Amino acid sequence: MTGEGIYLIQEGGGLLELSEQPYESEELLQQLLERYPSLLAGRQMSPGEPRRWVLVTREAGMPSRLGGGAQWSADHVFLDQDAVPTIVEVKRSSDTRIRREVVGQMLDYAANAVVYWPVEAIQAAFERTCGERGIDTAQALQELVGAAESVEAFWSRVKTNLQAGRVRMVFVADRIPPELQRIVEFLNEQMDPAEVLAVELRQFLGGGVKTLAPRVLGHTAAAERQKGAGAAQPGTPFAERLTQADAEVHEAARLLDQWATTASIVAKDWTTARTFYAGNVNLLNLNPTWATVQFNLAPLRQAGRVADAEAIHALLSQVADKPLPSQYPTLPCTALVEHWQQVVSEILPPYLVARTQAAG
Repeated sequence: MTGEGIYLIQEGGGLLELSEQPYESEELLQQLLERYPSLLAGRQMSPGEPRRWVLVTREAGMPSRLGGGAQWSADHVFLDQDAVPTIVEVKRSSDTRIRREVVGQMLDYAANAVVYWPVEAIQAAFERTCGERGIDTAQALQELVGAAESVEAFWSRVKTNLQAGRVRMVFVADRIPPELQRIVEFLNEQMDPAEVLAVELRQFLGGGVKTLAPRVLGHTAAAERQKGAGAAQPGTPFAERLTQADAEVHEAARLLDQWATTASIVAKDWTTARTFYAGNVNLLNLNPTWATVQFNLAPLRQAGRVADAEAIHALLSQVADKPLPSQYPTLPCTALVEHWQQVVSEILPPYLVARTQAAG
């Protein structure tokens, strides 16, 4: 069905009308996103630092349990320059599932990806996609993030973002119905640090010319406040993020640095977090923007050390005074500082031993 049009003034002065037309198939829309990720309108998502992407894979299989096979299949998965996984679900406006069913699908993808999709599988899918397209993987990542960051550091950031639940969910259609827009706005206001957006990608045809016009939906004033208005923007160096953080974050950083020195732990700063390592084991991630310290209990469960994971999880929940996620519990910096003696004497020592032993 033909919609409204746009007009192109040609070199000779003639006026060419392009009329809005639906896509012939969902597959065509998916192919356009695969070939031109910039159609996701990264400048509209983040005007200060426009988002850029590399394609990880199409038809990304998502597991529903540790070590399980693919339970769901997302249309696309991209990574942006801050190593944030971006899950894309594509529907034509004529598909009635776009109004409600697609939302449940997307939440299934994201909820299980952050817990059960290992970064190694994402990296393998990216390398496979690059191989199929004749692209060098290192060069693709270098074009995305620059030469200053190593490939290993980038994938470490992907892992950190997954563990923190820092993912972006994007619904794409030729027309976003009002019902879906309201749901997207509501979810984006409630979910933190995850982001939920919609991209309306309209197609205009005429005179052998095709024009695509993307529009991002989901940003509201409430969502900006929820996600920390005035907080560090994507790409801000860690030192600057720490400078902008509250006093309890500075104190948490001081205490953890002091512990790391005495326990022979290595601290390394990434763009969004300070990560504490015992050898190659990622122990903790201090995020100044969200004022949290994240523990990583998933490897203990994967190694069969469920009792150790449960004991540490119980202590962390006690310190936080609320139930925490069982795989990647995130402790507020205020709680860590207030209960530091308990953390440093009862939690960190057994956690360090269990994690290093589980790593072999």
